[in-house]
Formats: sequence, structure tokens, C-alpha cells
Amino acid sequence: MTAGNPLANLRDIHLPEQISWWPIAPGWWLLIILSFILIIWLGYKLRQRHQFRKTYRYCQAELETIDQVYQNTTDARAMLSEYSQLLRRLLILRLGRQHVASQTGKELLATLEEYALTEKLTEEHKALLIDGPYRKDLVISNYSEFKQAMDTTLASLSLLKFGGHNHA
Repeated sequence: MTAGNPLANLRDIHLPEQISWWPIAPGWWLLIILSFILIIWLGYKLRQRHQFRKTYRYCQAELETIDQVYQNTTDARAMLSEYSQLLRRLLILRLGRQHVASQTGKELLATLEEYALTEKLTEEHKALLIDGPYRKDLVISNYSEFKQAMDTTLASLSLLKFGGHNHA
């Protein structure tokens, strides 16, 4: 043996290649996919919330207009006609034209009772909605009570999910 450096006979150290960030590990793929699904779901929920709020604001603006016109003209038939039209528009928007458009009178009222909060609507209110716009001599005995009941009913209907899959 030689008395020289024993490490002189060794080869140089070769470092392994640098680890690349691509392709990424399966866990990262799963995280990316779940994040993408979460972003799509949040976008859907935000859009749905925007639609609900838009419908609710529209409904509130229409109610204010109906109330102002009634306060100025005291034409109960026109006011009931406007309420009826607004109810029908909201039902068509929420449940679909094929389900609601052909309904009148008691059928429409039954659909309204099924999908909206109608506890505050008395039998007198329901009768007013059905045939009030067609009566010649129409008197609404307690307008503030009727207005409150209609506001509650229309508000619950404006917040109903599209397609009518949830009951209020």
C-alpha cells in the first residue's frame, strides 16, 4: 500500500438531477380539481343569490309602485289586478310557464298556497285575489292588513328557488 491519500483513487461525486416541479404529484392534481369545483360552485351560488336579490328588489319596487298608485287613485280593482299580475309573473318565473300559465282562479290560488307563505291571507283576501278585479262595487275593508299579507306572500315567492323544488 502506498502511504498517499486513500481518497485519491475515488471517482468524483455525481449529484442526482434537480427534481422538477413538473409533472406534479397526484395529490396536487386532486387539490387543483377540488379547488376548480369549489370555484364553480361558489360562482353558481353567487349567481343564484344575485338572481334572488334581483327578483326580491323587483318585487319590492313593484309593491311600492302598486301602493303609491292605490294611495293616489284609491282604485281597488286596478290595485288587485296589479297584485294578481305580479303574483302570476313570480309564479311563472319560479315554476315555469307550462306549470302556471293556464291556471286561473282557484287553481292559481292552490298553486300559490303550495309554494308561498299564505298564512296571512284570509279567505276574504283570497276571494279578492280571485274575483276582485272583476267586481263592479269593490271595497277593501282593511287595506293595511291586505297589503301586509300580500307583501309577505310575494316576498316568500320571490325567494323561492327556481324550478319550485323547495317549499316555502
